[in-house]
Amino acid sequence: VEKRISQFKSQFENEEMLNQRLSDQLMSEQELEELIKLHVTQQLWLEKRISPAVQVDDAEASKWYQDNHKDEEAMGFSVPATIRARHIFISTVEEDTAEKKALIDDIYNQLTSGKIDFVDLAKTYSEDERSKVQGGELGWFSPRRMPEDFMKQVVPLQQGVPSEPFHTSLGWHIVEVSDKKGARVLTFEELKPEIIALLKNKKRKGILQVFMHKLRKASNIEIYPKNF
Repeated sequence: VEKRISQFKSQFENEEMLNQRLSDQLMSEQELEELIKLHVTQQLWLEKRISPAVQVDDAEASKWYQDNHKDEEAMGFSVPATIRARHIFISTVEEDTAEKKALIDDIYNQLTSGKIDFVDLAKTYSEDERSKVQGGELGWFSPRRMPEDFMKQVVPLQQGVPSEPFHTSLGWHIVEVSDKKGARVLTFEELKPEIIALLKNKKRKGILQVFMHKLRKASNIEIYPKNF
C-alpha cells in the first residue's frame, strides 16, 4: 500500500499540486490512502483465488516456443545483426564546404600516420557531442538504428581498420568497427521468463472474466436508476 501511495504522489511536482488534485476530487489525503488500500486489498484477494489456475510450467512454455518461434511473422524471437563502432563526425547539415572536406582529410591523414590515435582525434575534432567524450564510441547498434547511407558504408568494414572519409546526408564520417555479432534466433532459455509471463497473463484474463461472472451471478446487486 505504501508503495502504491508513493507511486501516486510521485506524479506531482510538489505537495501543492497534489493537494490541488485531491481538492478537485473532493478527497482528503487520508481518504486517498484508504481508497488505495481498498484497491490493493481487492487485487490481492483476486490474485490469491485465481493464482493456482494461472501457473505455467516449463513444458507448457517450451511447447509454446516450439509452436511459435519459426513463424516468419513472429516478433521478438530473434536479434538482428549488430555492430560496435566508433566514429569521427564533421557535420555538413547547415553548410557543406571545401574547408570541411579538407578538415576530414587532415584528420584521416593524422590517423593513418600514427601520430595520434582514433580516440584522441574523436575527442578533439568530432562534432557528435554525445560520443566525442567517449572517443567517438557509438556502442552496439543494428542497421535499423542508423541511417541507411551510413550503414551502407559501415557494414562492409573490417574490424579494427578505420574507414576512409565518407559522406552521408548528415556529414563526413571516419568509422572504425571494433566488433560484430551476426543475427540469431533467441533460445528458449533466454525467452523463458517472457514466455511464462505472457502465458500467465493470457490465462489470468480468461480466468478473471469467468471468476467475475460467477461473483456477479452469486451476488445480490441492486441498481438505483435515480443515481445515474
